[in-house]
Amino acid sequence: RSLFAFLSFPILLWLCACARPFVYFLLTEKWAECVPLMQILCVSLLTNGITNINLNLFFVKGRSDIVLRLEVIKKTIAVIILFGSMFFGLKAMCYGPVLFSFIEFGLNALYTRRILNYGLWHQIKVMVPCFLCSMIVLAEGLLFSRLIETPWVSLTVSIVICPATYWLMSKALRLYGYQEGSELIRNKFKRSE
Repeated sequence: RSLFAFLSFPILLWLCACARPFVYFLLTEKWAECVPLMQILCVSLLTNGITNINLNLFFVKGRSDIVLRLEVIKKTIAVIILFGSMFFGLKAMCYGPVLFSFIEFGLNALYTRRILNYGLWHQIKVMVPCFLCSMIVLAEGLLFSRLIETPWVSLTVSIVICPATYWLMSKALRLYGYQEGSELIRNKFKRSE
């Protein structure tokens, strides 16, 4: 979980921050109206991987019955959110997955606590340091996308500076995800020698 949060949070929040130059560079300014939608959808994906890890833990424990029960509950909630938001426009429909992702994370964490004694609070404690460091990446990305008008220059500057800042903060704060990732890389190189 911590390695996933360590990798996905800064990428998604960077993409959220740099949505405007990213869209302008790839699709031109004609697509400017999709920028806020892209930002909203990036936020909706923050808990997606952790939710999938929780579901895989149920499969490992041989509890596919819980996965089925959760999926029926979650799909019912998703359909309700979809039908409830579709009358309020496209932006509201993009906020629906944000709401759903946090409900889904909470439901999965509830069952994870029952089966593995690893509940919502423990999972949040693991993710908060990565999230806070990723918020710095978000702030930097927003700053560069606002200050630098040329999309490709803004993207280039943020692609260089944001990961470097995140890496330095992670190393300085000794984030568990950073340590776990470093260990995986070291082991990979040892095996290849």
